[in-house]
Amino acid sequence: MRRMITSLCLASLSGAAMAANINIGPNGCTLADAITAANVNAPIGNCAAGSGSDVIIAPDGWVVTLTSDLPPIASDMTIRSASAAGIFYILGNDQRRVLKIVGNNTDVTLLRVEIGGGKTGLLDGAGAGIRIENANVQLVDSVVISNEYTQGQGSGIYVTGGDLTLERTRVQANKSGSAVSAQNASVHVVDSLFLQNSQGAIGVSSSTLLVERSLIDEMEFGIGGSQSVAEIINTTFSSSIPNPDFPPTAFSFTNSSSVTLNHVTSSYKFRLTDSILSASNSLLLSCELFSTNVILNTNNLYATNYTANPANCLGDLPENVFLRPLADNGGLTMTRAIGRPDSGAINAGNPTYCEPVDQRGQLRGTLCDIGAYEATGFADVSVDARIEPGPDYVSGQRIVVFAELENAGPGPATNVRFDMDATHAFVASVNSAYCNTIPCVITSIQPGQTLTIPIEMTLGSYLNSPFTLDLNAHTTVDSTYEDADEDDPSGTNFFSILHPIYQGSDLSLVMDLMTDAPFFVGQTIEYEAHIANLGPQTASGVELRFTPDSLNNIAFSGCTSVSGLTCDVANIGSGGSRTVAIQAVVADDQFNAIASVNANQVDINLGNNIDNLNNGGGVEKADIAVALALLDAGPYYSYRYLQFEIAIQAGDDPASNIQLNYTFPGAELIDIQGCASYPCVIPQLAANSQIILLAQFFAPIAVPGTVDALNFQVYAIPGQQDPNLADNEAALIRPLVPNADVAAQLVLVSPPPYYAGQEIEYALRIPNGGPNAATSVDISANPQNLTLLSAFGDLCLNLDCTISRLNEFDEENITLIYQINQAGAFNLTATVDANELDVNLGNNTDSTGNGGNAVSPPSNDVLFADGFE
Repeated sequence: MRRMITSLCLASLSGAAMAANINIGPNGCTLADAITAANVNAPIGNCAAGSGSDVIIAPDGWVVTLTSDLPPIASDMTIRSASAAGIFYILGNDQRRVLKIVGNNTDVTLLRVEIGGGKTGLLDGAGAGIRIENANVQLVDSVVISNEYTQGQGSGIYVTGGDLTLERTRVQANKSGSAVSAQNASVHVVDSLFLQNSQGAIGVSSSTLLVERSLIDEMEFGIGGSQSVAEIINTTFSSSIPNPDFPPTAFSFTNSSSVTLNHVTSSYKFRLTDSILSASNSLLLSCELFSTNVILNTNNLYATNYTANPANCLGDLPENVFLRPLADNGGLTMTRAIGRPDSGAINAGNPTYCEPVDQRGQLRGTLCDIGAYEATGFADVSVDARIEPGPDYVSGQRIVVFAELENAGPGPATNVRFDMDATHAFVASVNSAYCNTIPCVITSIQPGQTLTIPIEMTLGSYLNSPFTLDLNAHTTVDSTYEDADEDDPSGTNFFSILHPIYQGSDLSLVMDLMTDAPFFVGQTIEYEAHIANLGPQTASGVELRFTPDSLNNIAFSGCTSVSGLTCDVANIGSGGSRTVAIQAVVADDQFNAIASVNANQVDINLGNNIDNLNNGGGVEKADIAVALALLDAGPYYSYRYLQFEIAIQAGDDPASNIQLNYTFPGAELIDIQGCASYPCVIPQLAANSQIILLAQFFAPIAVPGTVDALNFQVYAIPGQQDPNLADNEAALIRPLVPNADVAAQLVLVSPPPYYAGQEIEYALRIPNGGPNAATSVDISANPQNLTLLSAFGDLCLNLDCTISRLNEFDEENITLIYQINQAGAFNLTATVDANELDVNLGNNTDSTGNGGNAVSPPSNDVLFADGFE
């Protein structure tokens, strides 16, 4: 939103060049003499002479109770306590005005000053605490309290023809009329509190008003204005002690005023008459609009419409905003927090008008909340799961449960406990960097993030069928978020799985052509079918099914019974095997055979139940050759993407029905161009021609001493007789090295603001993204304007440090405590490396977003000691 009012810049608290410091207190220099000395630039009484923009300094806790009027302040000056820990009290003793500031653009700053007990009547005029005429005045970390103008507006401060800025200032319990009154002036209120002023907080006439990040907590009336321009941003209107006889009014403007509201939360009504209203992203109790032009009304919510013309009011308030009572939710002033994550105000603001922060200074997102409070303490965690492989399931089977934890937001979920109850299923391993045992506590799940936790399990006996899994995710005592439905068993925080357990087996079949080439039509050839049961239970009703192509006169040996081309071999116990001999007669130039096995039980691996490889031959001749090329340069490491060219060359004769297959232990196939299944059949290859296929794999996982090389072998057999089988195979062997992706992820935990000498906390996360373990992991940090106080993790107790081994997908979390050396910029860089090849060096150093700017220690410790903060 384009601001109608430009924020005023605070005058330098150190004074301009040639300024004098005038110390008052036990030295005999009175406040009255100090003001006069500063006004006339001459020594007065025991006070040193002023010189330019002077600084009047009172001892911490010094109290001046006036028995006579102070001289008007008529020159540039600052009045402050001696230190940031102190406050200077100037009291009118309920008899007279405290301060009067006059002059043409006189610049005056009151820093850590309490103005109280001022009292004026008709003869003295408004502004019992402070009266400002044509001057620019800033109150910083100050208090205006218990002042009274008996005749009306401006009991605390009255300003005419000048500028008034209140920053981190409390205006409280001022009597009779508004606490601050402005006539033909400019008022800027930021990070301040108006509390229990008897007849309102602020009144402006023919003035400009900007209120930011403040709380107006009044009994009857908040802000009023006539013929004025006002902008109210990130501000809460409340009435913690309302007057039962007069329903409170948040603000009221009349007589051609222009009012802009953005991110306002109001607990009571507002009224505009003969004015212009622009309202966005605001939460308002009700509105009374009379002859008012609403030029902007976007993404507002309100409860009740009191106006005679509803079309001019703001949109309806849904029943699910769930505002909490006024409370200390962080920041300098109290706020009304959004109480539930399903509030209709969350992420409902118009992004065009989203302020960067809320009333507390909390950062807002791109999708901001309606009102002065940005909800960050809610998260909606849900649990889901899938199992691979899919059903059916058998006794002793290994399965992988992929648990998925998702956070629908709006805020991060921290220290989330993930647990699982299982019956007749047993956890073998948990393979996640976020969770390596069950139960576990997950440090953080960001809004919109889904974490997948693979859990390898072994199923129990079918005699105890079914197996069940109950997964859940909940907050812990260390969580900083709320999850509204986490205790609802039917909610998204719970997920249940139930599947039967059956008897099962794993049959495998290998069929060998026992007769050697050359072949001829009418020849009797022999096959052997080797059937094995890999368990876990006995396979009963085992059948071998033979599917011949261009083979006749099929005869089986070793069957308990035969029906057509099906051989029954009865039962095979777990770990047992059976061999069946098959005879057949070649009926054509090309022949082939396929065999498969099945049983009565569930087979947990159907991929090895069929043999359709190298079971055929041909009477004709064809000489083919295979060549293999690796297209990618080294080094070669675990799970690297690899491309090979497979060239198949025909000799002087054409070849057909070429069966292509490969072995590549440990590698994961992505694709071989043109091959949908294996063996891949190439229908035709003309004489003296070749075909080149592109093969794509993920390299095996390196295991030092066990898997140290790539070993890719390709072989092809034509449908014809091949007189030279020596060139039908090609092999490519290359060294394979382990690799580990170690990363440094550094987070500055301590929030701003930052001060010299402050201790701040960093969270350093060192994950190993694998796929291999990392050894000799060196972790180092480079601080700028920081001194390390402590470092503690599971493996590292100092920086720099070396971890002998960090397993794949594991991580080290180190908490770092630094002290900011001095005011100015500070930063921290973290770096990690290891012995293993790391192909992703871009994440080994975290050097951005880890710093800030420190200033001198804050000045409002005493000011807010009474709970105002």
